[in-house]
Amino acid sequence: MAGVYSILLIISAIIMFRIESVPSHFIQTVGETKYKVPREYTKIQNSESGFRIDICIETLIGIYERGRNNCDSQTILLSSEPIQTVASFELSSFIAENNYFNLDENKVTALAGAAKYQLNLNKDLKSYTIATDNFNKYHLQINEQNELIRFVSCRQFQVSGNKGYHCVHWVNTPQGILQYNLVATADFNLASWQKTEAKILNLISQWRIN
Repeated sequence: MAGVYSILLIISAIIMFRIESVPSHFIQTVGETKYKVPREYTKIQNSESGFRIDICIETLIGIYERGRNNCDSQTILLSSEPIQTVASFELSSFIAENNYFNLDENKVTALAGAAKYQLNLNKDLKSYTIATDNFNKYHLQINEQNELIRFVSCRQFQVSGNKGYHCVHWVNTPQGILQYNLVATADFNLASWQKTEAKILNLISQWRIN
């Protein structure tokens, strides 16, 4: 009997050790800024160039949190790398399809004679919308220094006869390059995008520790 109790004590100790060894937070780094990210939002320690979190998009609750129920989850990334690096695959595809844009590091130049695009000008930004065909649409925002500060790649999908667009967003923010996804129309809707971005960045800023 004593042997049985000893085995049970050993098993309990092992279980307690494993429970206690699971961190409640991960220290994540973006450039020189550190964040204490709750484990409910991530399971891995990321590199110094950035980190990713997994959330319920409607509530911004971490998908690893108990009792979250069903949710439309997605991965969000925050990086200190430039948009050209973080969105390199999508940008390469875009450039291959649209040879009227030159991208050199962070600089963007629109060439004369570009077709199939709309250009909206305001005091500080140039906003381009490019529809390459009926299935793909892109949005770019460029500041006065011709720096690319926003890139949105939208691709059409069809489910049960209903059409929609899956759009991947990359935007330059004071905290780094933010990447997130939205399933919506492919129209340029800066106010709606900025509202979503503000919610995400407000959540992340609560974890900042320096």
